[in-house]
Amino acid sequence: MRWTTQVIIVTLGVTMAPAVGTAQEGRQQRRITAQHDSLSNADFSTTMDANGSAQFTVKAGDFLLEKALDSSGTFTLRITQGRDRVTIVRDQAGYLVGRGKRTVRLDPRGEDQQAAHDAVRGLLLGSPAVRSFRRLGLVLESRDEAEAESPVMLSTLIDGGLVQMLDGDPGAVPRVANRTVRKHRAQLRSVRRLPDNMFKDCVGLYETSLLDAWSQYTQCMDWAQNVHWWFSDWAEDLCHWEWISRAQAYLWQFVSCLALPI
Repeated sequence: MRWTTQVIIVTLGVTMAPAVGTAQEGRQQRRITAQHDSLSNADFSTTMDANGSAQFTVKAGDFLLEKALDSSGTFTLRITQGRDRVTIVRDQAGYLVGRGKRTVRLDPRGEDQQAAHDAVRGLLLGSPAVRSFRRLGLVLESRDEAEAESPVMLSTLIDGGLVQMLDGDPGAVPRVANRTVRKHRAQLRSVRRLPDNMFKDCVGLYETSLLDAWSQYTQCMDWAQNVHWWFSDWAEDLCHWEWISRAQAYLWQFVSCLALPI
């Protein structure tokens, strides 16, 4: 098999550097998982910091993704390639996208969505970090069904769908949402081979939650397709927002489950 992974569950906390600048130097973090994907040649790691924030890191060559995620699904995503850095903050007001000294706010529930999307695309235009992330997302998305994948890899795929949407691909979120439940509705074969029952229980909960998110997302998209054409784009943006929020909150639950003392 082309994909190799090592999953590490450690009950003792270890001191690590902050993932997205939210954890202070010297603060204790608990290492949850670390894995290498041979197909994309990327390294994935997950920690839970002392404040209960899940921290994610993905590294492939000189590309780096860092994410801090809390229990509500609010997150800060930072992608870096060389000197280019893009930051996406998801909060109750929508998305705040930054690159260099510029920032653009996109609220899926606000008015004039087209102007907001155009402003974000203009901000991301020519970004090497976005370009590299889209390539990584394509590798993850087009993985053969026989290839195993983990919840953290699915998390990166979901983040990639968000970035692709912000970069001007309107079909990215529906495509990625469907992709996350592809293997017999999210049967993550790699973790099912592991002997640790607690890990299996955590993954089972995550799978069930993703199925629930997918079900609600498809219902929302059916509703969006039947509203007045004037509001259809706004309605679909709202469905995307809700699905991404649920998927991120369920991911935090997965990491929190693994962090429980054994």
